[in-house]
Amino acid sequence: MAVAATQAEMEAATSVDVFSSPGRQHFHPGHPKAWVRFQVTGTIDASYNITSITDNAPGDWTVNIATDFSSANYGAQFGASGDVDVGDSNILDGIVVQDGANAPAAGTFRMNCGVINAGGGTVVKSDPTGNRIWATFFGDQA
Repeated sequence: MAVAATQAEMEAATSVDVFSSPGRQHFHPGHPKAWVRFQVTGTIDASYNITSITDNAPGDWTVNIATDFSSANYGAQFGASGDVDVGDSNILDGIVVQDGANAPAAGTFRMNCGVINAGGGTVVKSDPTGNRIWATFFGDQA
């Protein structure tokens, strides 16, 4: 008879003689704990374990996570569609970055989209022309 893995077994990710049930799959360290695709206005198109997106300013959003991580030590992958144009010839390629002035917290992640000013190396925030941003989060939840 097959036995479902416990939360501890899923988090350890070492057992080969139990199965992962749908209700415990999210405890595995390699499984995303939250993900979202949203518009530049903060409107969520689709998500898992995300309560809302705060549109702080052009090119600046806070992702609000439903079930907090156990600490701020989790991983995030994110990106945006389209180009970023701020009308400055002194600009390098468009980027999406974690907001350096606002460290990640267990339940929120602030991210910016913009371009790097070649002269000063600063990020000039701007919404992407493709109007879509996405993020995926990995780590241990509380």
